[in-house]
Amino acid sequence: MIPQSPPKLHRSEFTLGILAGGSGVRAGGRDKGLMIANGQTLLERTLQHYGDGFNEVITCCRDNPWFYSGFSNRTLCDLKPGQGPLQGLSALLGATQTQYLAVLPCDQYSLPSDWFEQLSIALTPPVKGVFASDGGKHTPVCVLHRDVQGLVVNLLKQHKRSLMALLDCEGLEAVSVPGAGMDVDHTQTLQRDLENIRD
Repeated sequence: MIPQSPPKLHRSEFTLGILAGGSGVRAGGRDKGLMIANGQTLLERTLQHYGDGFNEVITCCRDNPWFYSGFSNRTLCDLKPGQGPLQGLSALLGATQTQYLAVLPCDQYSLPSDWFEQLSIALTPPVKGVFASDGGKHTPVCVLHRDVQGLVVNLLKQHKRSLMALLDCEGLEAVSVPGAGMDVDHTQTLQRDLENIRD
């Protein structure tokens, strides 16, 4: 008997989670989702270019819920700021009502159009989560089974807050996705980053 390929996962089976809870230290304390490039906020651009077709959109934000709620089905306020991306992932995984969660930072600006397909094709048992890497840099761009919530909660209890700590867990993998590491970074390069954003 010819082995059957696992069924292809579709965006409609995923909640899209937006991470907007960072402290913004590298951007001078500014909320990066509200920054403007080419007449659009970075959040608007992220959703326009990469956010179509998902079951719903949930944003986990540090500040400005009034803004994020205008672009999300649901908005979560980060009650434990300064805990790193794992705290945001934990909140999103706890809120999702679908079996799967896709995650993007609010200032993502250079993903390939098939970023979701590149990650989700690798999300087959026993793999529970797939993160995008870019030139060796690990990013919060990922697709996760909601069972990963237990792993994240355990790591937070151990005061482990980095993405690398999660990637070290069994069932988590990284896939190279060129452009996944392109987000607005330091204040010194902010103008250059914004100029690099194209429609």
